[in-house]
Formats: sequence, structure tokens, C-alpha cells
Amino acid sequence: MKKFLVTTVAAVLLLGGCQGKTTENTDTGTWKDGSYHGVSSNDDWGGHVEADITIENGMIVAAELHNIDKDNNEKGEDYGKDTGNPGLIKIAQDAIKNAQDYPKQLVSTNDIEQVEVISGATNSYDLFKEAVNNALSQAKE
Repeated sequence: MKKFLVTTVAAVLLLGGCQGKTTENTDTGTWKDGSYHGVSSNDDWGGHVEADITIENGMIVAAELHNIDKDNNEKGEDYGKDTGNPGLIKIAQDAIKNAQDYPKQLVSTNDIEQVEVISGATNSYDLFKEAVNNALSQAKE
């Protein structure tokens, strides 16, 4: 009986920890045409994400994600190499690479809420979502 109770409590705690951040949902198809730029808040390491969104006929037709480090440089192929830890370098590089799928998903779905989080790039997703919502708030009619 104790094992069952412990397992049940662990499962409830695990599932409770899976809740994501909620942000304002931006309606699709109601945006003014143009190009918009949004910036996220800083992450725990001082970096942030910038999103450039292009709207045509009220729909998102282009999106870009820029992962910016604490020194205001775009994170690239050297990101994480200064740690000297091969494991951390791989994690950092995978996160940057995987996050590049988010703009494609946004254009495809036209809804940031429908963009699927990629394992290993969750922080980039949260920041991208914030930057996109900031950009789209400028495009509201």
C-alpha cells in the first residue's frame, strides 16, 4: 500500500511540474500587414531572443529567430565552446540548432500556441514565444 501511495504522489508531482507558462493568446489572421520585431526578456544567463515577423494579408508569411547572448552577439557555431566541457558544448549547440525549427513551425501554423516545443530547446521556445507575442502585439488591428 505504501508503494502505491508513494508512486501516486510522485506521479501527481511529476505531472504538476509539466505545466507550461501561459501567455496571452494572439488571435490569428487579424494582424496588420508589415514587418514587426519583438524581443524577449533576458534568460538566467543574460541572453534573450529576438523575433522578426512578416505579415501579409493578415497571415504570418515569414519569421526569424535570433538567439542573442549576454554580450549582445547572436549565438552561433561557437556558442558554448568557452565552457570547455564537451557535454555542455553539445547541449548548447543542439539547443541553438533545434530552435531554428520554431520559425518554420510558426509560419506553417500561424499560431504560436501550435508551435511544438523541441526537447533540448525549451528555454529558446519560451523566449521565442515571448518575442513573437511582443512582435504580434504591434500588428494587432
